[in-house]
Amino acid sequence: MTVTRNPRDADGPDKAAKFARVTRRGATAEAVAGIQDLIRGGKLKAGERLPTERELAEALGLSRPTVREAIQALAAMNILDVRHGSGIFVASLDLSTLLAPLWFALELTEPAFDQLYEVRIVLEPYAAQLAAARATPGDLAAIQDAFKPISDVGLDRDTRLAADVILHRSIIEASHNDLLVGVVASLGVLARKSRELTVELPDREAQAVEEHRALVDAILRRDPEAARHAMHRHLSNVYLDAQQHRTEMFGSGEVLGTSLPPRHAT
Repeated sequence: MTVTRNPRDADGPDKAAKFARVTRRGATAEAVAGIQDLIRGGKLKAGERLPTERELAEALGLSRPTVREAIQALAAMNILDVRHGSGIFVASLDLSTLLAPLWFALELTEPAFDQLYEVRIVLEPYAAQLAAARATPGDLAAIQDAFKPISDVGLDRDTRLAADVILHRSIIEASHNDLLVGVVASLGVLARKSRELTVELPDREAQAVEEHRALVDAILRRDPEAARHAMHRHLSNVYLDAQQHRTEMFGSGEVLGTSLPPRHAT
């Protein structure tokens, strides 16, 4: 007797396995959300040791393997800290730690120069605006100290790069917006690469000194709108100068179009 197999059943075992994997992934996501809810609700606090897998599984109504996968996923996101021999703990939940995967992803993908500056031009002028409104006396002193090396025309390349990074970071930190600080910090490595492209442009050093001076002065006199405008002008000018430099080096085919306004005079 010949048995005719229903074509729809041809992949029966494989199909069942696929559905099992989908179901398991769904259960893992549920476990991740459940543990996050415990942290969000304050039942698990930063630095606190997690209950055992069995206790978590019972509390969440899920299997221990599912909870184990959720713990691995949360550890990869820097939300949990797995300490072999000691247990599993809620991480510090510091923004810089939580954003570390973003930093790594950005280093791997290396967004185009144009995209990086477009993001900086969106975020940093607003950070400068907030800094002018919120900076403490200590913040203002740090910004002044950071500007001093920049105002010294004739610094070597590496010192100028480092000074530029410190000044921009001190302004962003003076915004007192931790999320903004963390997001901009995640661009740090890439921003340094973009600075290396522009630091040796003809006349850029003197122009940068004056642009930074206008920016710092606006923050010190607590003029948020002037600070926002000064940061936007500075980043736009650097971007457009770099675009021109890349055009001269590589040809227009290497330069993406930009919607930035014409170059600003200082």
